[in-house]
Amino acid sequence: MVTPLLLRQAEAEKPSQLENRVGETNKIQCIMYSKPQIIHCLSLASNSALGLKFSSFSALQNYVQKVNTDVLGDLTCQSFIGSDWKPVWGPYVYSQDQTSSFAHADNVMSLLHSPSQNLLVIAIAGTNSVSMFGWMDEDFDVSTTKAWKDISGPSNSGAVSTGTYNGLDILLNKMPEPQTKGSSIVDALGNFLASNSDIQNAELSVAGHSLGGALSPVLALYLQNNQDQWNSKGQVTTISTYPTAGATPGTKDFADYYGNLIQDGKIDYHSEYNTFDVVPHGYQPDTIDKIPTLYSPENGGQIDSPSDANPQNPVIGMIATGLSLDAYKAGIQWGRIPGNPYRQVQPWTALANCAFNQDTDNEVQKKLAFVSPLILPPGLQDYSDTFKETVRYLYQALTQHTTEYNRLLDIEGFMNRYNTIRSNDKPSSSQEVDLAAEMVKRATGVDLTNLPQANEVKTV
Repeated sequence: MVTPLLLRQAEAEKPSQLENRVGETNKIQCIMYSKPQIIHCLSLASNSALGLKFSSFSALQNYVQKVNTDVLGDLTCQSFIGSDWKPVWGPYVYSQDQTSSFAHADNVMSLLHSPSQNLLVIAIAGTNSVSMFGWMDEDFDVSTTKAWKDISGPSNSGAVSTGTYNGLDILLNKMPEPQTKGSSIVDALGNFLASNSDIQNAELSVAGHSLGGALSPVLALYLQNNQDQWNSKGQVTTISTYPTAGATPGTKDFADYYGNLIQDGKIDYHSEYNTFDVVPHGYQPDTIDKIPTLYSPENGGQIDSPSDANPQNPVIGMIATGLSLDAYKAGIQWGRIPGNPYRQVQPWTALANCAFNQDTDNEVQKKLAFVSPLILPPGLQDYSDTFKETVRYLYQALTQHTTEYNRLLDIEGFMNRYNTIRSNDKPSSSQEVDLAAEMVKRATGVDLTNLPQANEVKTV
C-alpha cells in the first residue's frame, strides 16, 4: 500500500530517481495525480514558449510540438498524469507576425486524449511575456465589450471584453494558420469523435492559466452552446473547465448567464486563483482596488508604501502589474474602468495556503542592495525608494502568478520534470527573456540587466 507520505516523497525525488522507481510494477498507477491535478499539469505544460524568441515561426512551432511530444512520452511525467495521453490536434502556435526574425507565440493551444481516463483536454497557454499583442489586444482591451449573443448565446447572455473576444476568435478561427477547411479546434473535435465511435460518456475539459484562464471558460461555453457542430451523437456527456489565474472575462450579465448553466449542470466549473496573484484581481471592481496594496503588511506581505512617494503612490501596484499598458490602450487611469461592468463567474475559489513568497523577496532585495540613486535615470533619482519597492512588487507578482501555482496545486513533481524537458529541448538559436527584468523595464523604463553595480559608479 502506497501512503500519502510515500507519494509526496516520490514527487520530491530527482527525475532520475523517480524514473527508476516508476519502472517497478504498478508504481505508475500508485503515484498518479487526481483528475484536477492532471488537467492543471496539461494546462501549464502548454506554456513551453513562454519568454522565448526564435529565428523563425517554423522553429517556434517545431519547438512547442517537440516539448509536447517529449513530455507525453516521458516516464516521469507519465507517472503523474498517465501513460496514454496522445495529441489529437496541435499544439498549434498563433503568432500575429509570422515573418519576424524574432518569432514568438501570441497563443498556443492543443487537444489531448487519454483513453484510459475517458478524458479529452483542450489546453490553452497563458500570456507570453514577450507578446505585446497578447498584452494589449487580448489581456488589456477591456474598455469595450462584445455581446455574447453576437458570438454564440441567447439575447440575455451579457458580454465579454473585446480582448476576450479577440482571443476567442484566434482560438476558433486562426489556429492553425493558415486555417483550412476542417482544421479548426471545433472541426478536430467533431472529426475525432466521429472516427472513434467507441468513445462514450466522455468528459471534455478546457483548461488554461493566465490569459488561458480567461479564455478557457469562454471557449468551454462556446463549445457547450454549439454541441451540434462537434458532439452531435452525444459522446461527450460532461463539459468542464479548469481555469487558473484568469482575469475577469465578461460582464455581470455574462457571469449570471454562465452561472445559471453551471447550476443546471451543463458546465462543470472549477475556477481557482492565488489570493496573492495580481492578475485575477482584474477587472472586477472590488478586487481591482486591492491591487496597489496587495503585498502590504496588513495583507500578509512585507512591501510598504515607499517613503519618497508623496502622497503614497497607489499607482505602483498598477504599474507593476502592467495595467499601465491598459491605460495607454483604453484611456483608463490605473485600471479604473468607467462604469466597470466586469464580474467573475462563480464559483471562483481561492486556493488554500496562499502566502507572500519570502524567498523571492529576499533574492530581489539582495539585487537592490547594489542600486543607488546615482545609477538610476535622472527622472528616478529622487524616487529610489519608490523604484525599489516597485521592483520588489514586480518580482513578487511574477512569482505569485507563475511558479507559486505549482505549489498551490500540488503539482511540483510534474512541473519540475516538465521544466527540465523544456530546457533540454530549447535550441541554442532561441533567445530567452528574463521575465522579471522585462516587467521592470516595461513598468519603469529601467533595464536592470544593464545597470552598473553601485561600486562602479564614480562620484564627483
